[in-house]
Amino acid sequence: MQACKLQMSELKKTCELNQAQCRLKLRDFYGAKKACDAVLAEEPTNLKALFRRASANLQRRDFADALSDLKLLLELDPKNSDARRLLPEAQKGAKEGEKKARSMYAKMTKSLGTGREDVKGIQFDFEPEPESFSALFLDAPARNTASCNAGDYRLYVGGGAINKAFGDLFKKEQGLQFGRISEDYQQLHMELLHASRKAGRKLVSARDLPKAAELLPKLSLLASFGRAADEVEPEGMEGTSPELRGAIGSVFIDVFQLEQRPMHPKNVAMLYVVGPKGEGATGPLGPGTGPLYDEDRFLESLEVLATKSIEAVAEYNDIRETSCGPVPGPPIEEVRWCLVSGGVYRHESVSKVDVARITIQGMRAARGADGLVVTFAYDEDVFKKAWQIENKNLKSQA
Repeated sequence: MQACKLQMSELKKTCELNQAQCRLKLRDFYGAKKACDAVLAEEPTNLKALFRRASANLQRRDFADALSDLKLLLELDPKNSDARRLLPEAQKGAKEGEKKARSMYAKMTKSLGTGREDVKGIQFDFEPEPESFSALFLDAPARNTASCNAGDYRLYVGGGAINKAFGDLFKKEQGLQFGRISEDYQQLHMELLHASRKAGRKLVSARDLPKAAELLPKLSLLASFGRAADEVEPEGMEGTSPELRGAIGSVFIDVFQLEQRPMHPKNVAMLYVVGPKGEGATGPLGPGTGPLYDEDRFLESLEVLATKSIEAVAEYNDIRETSCGPVPGPPIEEVRWCLVSGGVYRHESVSKVDVARITIQGMRAARGADGLVVTFAYDEDVFKKAWQIENKNLKSQA
C-alpha cells in the first residue's frame, strides 16, 4: 500500500514537471510556476522544478524569486550550467528592483497630497470627483491625450459600459456607423493581434498589414498599433477562443486623423486594452467571452497589462515620426486611465483598491516613459487611496 502511494506521488510529480515544461514553451509562465509550486511543496529540493520555476519567474520579471530558486539549485548542484546561465539576469534584475524600492519612498512622498505624484519616468495625476461621470476625453486638454478604453476579449468597440461609451462618442464625433459593436474595429485589432503573435509579441503597425491598412480610413484613423500579451491563456481553458490567444493583456493604440479627433485636436488616440476577468465576476459571460482567472492570476495579469500599456505608449512615441505614414503621428503626452477590470469583471475576492494598487505597481515598473503623465479617472477615489497605501507600506520598509 505504501509503495503504491509512493509510486503515485512520483507519477504526479512527473506529470507536474512535464506540464511546467509544456507551459513554458506555450509562454504560460503563471501556469508553469503553479505546476512547479505543486512539486516543490512535496519535494523542496527538486532540481527540475527549481530550474523551471526560476525560468518562469524570470519571464514574469519576478527576479527576486528567480534568484532565490537559482541560489538553492546551485547549492544543491554547483555545476548546473543552465542555472549558472540564468543567474546573471536574475542577479541584475533583483538588484535593480531592490534599488528602485529603496528610492521609491522619497520620490512618492515628495509631492503626496498635491494632486500629482512624481516618479522618475512617469507622473501620476488623480482626477477630482466630477459632477457626473468621468469624461472619456476633456474638451480642453492641456496635453496630447490618449484615453484608455477597457476593451473586450473579442476586441470590438461598442457593446456595454465604457466600451459602449467610446462607440457612442465615435458615432457622434466622427460619424462612424455601426450597430451594437464595430466589426471594423474588431477586425483591425484581430489583424494586429495575429501579426504581433507572429512577430514575437512585438508592437506592430496596421500600415504594414494590407487588410488592417484598408480599415484605417474607414475608422477615421491615421494609424493603429497593437501588441499581443507576452503570456497567453492556457489552451482549452473554458471561455477561450484559439484565434484570440494573447488577447488578454493585449494593447492597441488607435491614432485619430487630425480632423477627426473627438472634442479637441489634442485628443489624439484611444488606448484600447484588454484586462482579465476574475472568478466570481458578475458581468455577462458566455462561450467565447474569455476565461475567468483565479485571484493570483487575475492580479498578475493586471499588473503586467499596466506595465505593457505604458511601455507601448512609450514605444509609439519613439517611432511615431516614421511609422504613421506620410504624416508623423502626434506624440502622446498624457494617458487617461480608467479602472480596468475593476467593475463587473473584478475577481470576487479583489477590491477596487486592490485593482488600483496593482495597476500603479505595474505602471511604476514601465520602462522608457520619461515625461508621460497618467491621469487616473475618478472611481470612488480608489487610485488616490491605493497610492496612499503604497506610500504607507514603503514608509514602513524605509
